[in-house]
Amino acid sequence: AGEPIVELSARVPDRVGIAIGSWLRPARSVQRSFDRALEALGVPRQRVEIAGLDRATFLGGMIGAHELASGPYKDRPETRAGKTSKLIGTAISAADAQHLYAQRDQLRLATARALEQTPILAFPTTAIPPPALTSALVNGAPELRLLRALGAFTPLANLCDLPSIAVPCGVDERGRPLSIMFVAAYGQETALLELALAVEQ
Repeated sequence: AGEPIVELSARVPDRVGIAIGSWLRPARSVQRSFDRALEALGVPRQRVEIAGLDRATFLGGMIGAHELASGPYKDRPETRAGKTSKLIGTAISAADAQHLYAQRDQLRLATARALEQTPILAFPTTAIPPPALTSALVNGAPELRLLRALGAFTPLANLCDLPSIAVPCGVDERGRPLSIMFVAAYGQETALLELALAVEQ
């Protein structure tokens, strides 16, 4: 798209922001893998506050449902989960949607303030290790608690239109793959790629 091709070199920022609160604690194996990855990088951690982060998964789900029900693809949901999301979205009034978008705007401001304090935010990619695939999951049955744990941290970047990257960082005691996720300010994709390369090395 007209952007220059740049050779990357591994680079670690001077610090990363940690915004994991008591509202959702990752599983022990996930937390250990996350800590090991940051320790291996030798990067200092700085606690940052992101007001509304605890509601990001719910907020993303509701905005997504509203946009699915009112957007150009509203006639396309064919999966059970897609039909459920569309049904939820049709129940969201225009006033409710404006309230959701206002919450998203506040989350964007809070995240921007956190990124002013530290160049990159670090999270486990999920709060739990990958679950076993059950027939219910394969058939699209919504398991809300499971989806909440799997999507505990990733909605933040989506809601805030920020670049993010997930990088493998080991396995748990049962051999399930785990990863670490980094989020940066708009336009800082190169910094994320350089950090991902540092994790891989």
